[in-house]
Amino acid sequence: MKRKFEILFIILLTMTACSAVKQEKGISSTTTIESNFESKTFTSQSKLSAIALNDSDNEVRKSAVEKLTIQSTLSTVALNDSDSDIRKLAVSKLTIQSTLSTVALNDKDSDVRKLALKRLN
Repeated sequence: MKRKFEILFIILLTMTACSAVKQEKGISSTTTIESNFESKTFTSQSKLSAIALNDSDNEVRKSAVEKLTIQSTLSTVALNDSDSDIRKLAVSKLTIQSTLSTVALNDKDSDVRKLALKRLN
């Protein structure tokens, strides 16, 4: 009986060690289509963020913002984009109250300020 407990204990330690190594290396214990989809979505959101923040073409930036869900990027766009239509679009998707307040108080376009104020209420 003692031998069985020793074997079970060793198996448990081995499983725990393997789990720790997987977590350390960032390896998920379950590989599913869903996690792969989330990874691709995150990557595409990262790419959309870069486009929304850096592209010189207003229409391209607008298309990127339409598809964005990353609040920090939407916040940056709402505060800094040169095109008021793009700032409005970002504000319409924002949930960060502090950014909405800042935009409502400081944006140079009255329509953007009104939209931010409306989103606060």
